Amino acid sequence: MESADLLSVIGIVLIIASALMLAGGIVLLVFSIRSTIRKKKRIGGIVWGGILIFMSVMAFIYGIMMIVLNGAANSVVSDQQTNIAGHNISTAISTKDPDLLADFCASKSVSGDEVEEDDAEELIDSIEGNVKSVEYTVTGFSSRNSTRCVSYKFDITTSEDKYTLYVDYITKSSKDGYVGIQRASLRDKDGKVCEFGKKPDLD
Repeated sequence: MESADLLSVIGIVLIIASALMLAGGIVLLVFSIRSTIRKKKRIGGIVWGGILIFMSVMAFIYGIMMIVLNGAANSVVSDQQTNIAGHNISTAISTKDPDLLADFCASKSVSGDEVEEDDAEELIDSIEGNVKSVEYTVTGFSSRNSTRCVSYKFDITTSEDKYTLYVDYITKSSKDGYVGIQRASLRDKDGKVCEFGKKPDLD
């Protein structure tokens, strides 16, 4: 949510900046052209006026793009399937249930080996101690045609340690076998603990 809101703020700032640059560029351009007509050479002013106008157009375009991206990111974060997947994985981690986690793994991989039942069991076994809390955030998404992949970050606190679980999960696809966990990477404070599957290439 925070990253999505940041995109919106950046977009608004760019649009405001584009308006200011456009106004400044037009004033400078008009003033310079009038001075040139009166035989007072203001070539530099004309050039800089044109540059400001061009930069204002570019800033406006990028500002609109940021706002559109913000809207897309918010739609993914608030999507029911996105929240269900995040909740399901959190439950499997909280209860340290490898069978439940395996149920949420995709049966087919888009870009590599599938995450198997044994992988889910190894991942759960790698989390030492009793799980005290699991919190997740959506860190990104990608899509192609009817397929949408959401990237999650799960912050896990146990009685023994703290872990971060990164998951790439296909929440929507015309091919049911693709829906589920495509990649899972568990890390502790020292680095990677285990990783299974591969991030889907939807570009």
